[in-house]
Amino acid sequence: MKHQLTLAAALVFVLSACTGPSTPTTVVTPPGTPVPATSEVALSPSPGDATATPSRQEQLEPGASTCVAGTRYNVNRAGNYRLSGPCEVVAIGADRADVDITGAVGSLTVNGQRNEVDAGDIAEITISGDDNDVEARKVTGVQVQGQRNAVDAFSIETVTVVGDRNELDGGARIGVVTVNGNSNEFEAREIGTRNDTGSRNRFETR
Repeated sequence: MKHQLTLAAALVFVLSACTGPSTPTTVVTPPGTPVPATSEVALSPSPGDATATPSRQEQLEPGASTCVAGTRYNVNRAGNYRLSGPCEVVAIGADRADVDITGAVGSLTVNGQRNEVDAGDIAEITISGDDNDVEARKVTGVQVQGQRNAVDAFSIETVTVVGDRNELDGGARIGVVTVNGNSNEFEAREIGTRNDTGSRNRFETR
């Protein structure tokens, strides 16, 4: 009996020594692993963002107006217009309208004839009329599908022309020109890529 008690005590001592005190487990994250974001904030398009979709339209009358976010402004009558921007979308379907926009424009569309537009920075210009004149500061993209139009800007990133006898002055730089028309003129201090499938088109660097 004494021998059995001594053996039991020895067994308890051995198990206690093997187990030892518990140690908390620490997870180590390798260097360079991204930290999970705790939250995400959805950003709404700015008033001058070309990707913004206006929720309402307003027919403008000649005179002064102030652009409101979420609104497309339509010019369908001849006359003098003054818009205080930034403006998301301005669409001109009139003939012989003079539109002066103070501030940036997300999208400018000109479908009429003999209109004059003066604006700040413009994200996208689309001209499908004839004999129109647009002046701006920085322009992201220009698409012309008419004749004898003129665009004058401080710089233009991309130009696409399907028409004849249009004139585009990109100021400091025109990044990419794609033209499928005749007798068009492109001028800037620097002109990048030129894709010319027309004839008699002129590229001038100064």
